Amino acid sequence: MPLLRLPEVKVILFLLLALVGLEGLSRCFEVRLSKDVKHIRSLPAVAATLRQAPKERLKVLIVGNSLSREGLDKATLTAGLARLTGRQVELAAMYPDGSNIHQWYYGYRRYFQQTGSLPDLVLLGTARPHLLDGRSESDRLAAFYTSVADMPQLLSQQQGDVEAISKALLARSSMLFAHRGRVQPLVFYNLVPGYTETSQTIGVVRDAAPVSDQPTSELPGESCDLLSAFLAMLRADQVRTLILAVPMPQPYTLPACVQASARAAQVPILVAGETLHQNPAHFPDDYHLGPDGAVEYTRQLLEKIAQSPGILPIAPQH
Repeated sequence: MPLLRLPEVKVILFLLLALVGLEGLSRCFEVRLSKDVKHIRSLPAVAATLRQAPKERLKVLIVGNSLSREGLDKATLTAGLARLTGRQVELAAMYPDGSNIHQWYYGYRRYFQQTGSLPDLVLLGTARPHLLDGRSESDRLAAFYTSVADMPQLLSQQQGDVEAISKALLARSSMLFAHRGRVQPLVFYNLVPGYTETSQTIGVVRDAAPVSDQPTSELPGESCDLLSAFLAMLRADQVRTLILAVPMPQPYTLPACVQASARAAQVPILVAGETLHQNPAHFPDDYHLGPDGAVEYTRQLLEKIAQSPGILPIAPQH
């Protein structure tokens, strides 16, 4: 007696063909899912601009997330660096939404280091939490940031977590799986009655729940091992690095381990725009700097750079 009857075989074949079709569509139209995906997929071209730039130009790479994208005024920064160094500036950026040290480490390796697209200067923009080790999103890293050569390192960092390893491997092989977080809301919001209200209720309940039952003294300590590795890699590549504490609506201090990693790597931490939080108009969405705030922050940042001789790369010798 056959294990599968003809109708069952047809159903299975239909499902397989449907999955193949959806996978093809997700690969063809992924850049339409969000501006963030479009930015990530543009990174090879971004790296090429640095690789192809004339040697005498100052090649600058902004590494960060939306805080850096909105907080640094590119025209002001380019003009200011050109004035301080006497060199034309080739400015590039890698700042995906919601990214942190995990995406920056692997993304820099994949798109810039391993393609020979090294900058002269990296401006590493951050707020308090973004340089801490924390928990990585293995699927997101595998799908968008990790090269084939670095996959063994990424998998080993999951420390035997079968779920994380499985997600990484699935996301690496399937864009449909990798984009599920973007596709599912689009489908459910449009097709499932009451999904919007239900998801908002779940979000409110989740946000109201306590973060941990452990006493504060028993919470694990903050660590910056990946930051230390990133800074060491940049130093080995002879890339000058500046860590920028991007202003937020509430003042903050970078964690002790970030400061220790920077000191060990001899990387300056530049704090500018310390009083911008006093004017709420500088933060129109209560999180990012607006255009006027970005210009003022960038201006103050350039002043701090000008007051610190020797922290910018010197011009190449002819």
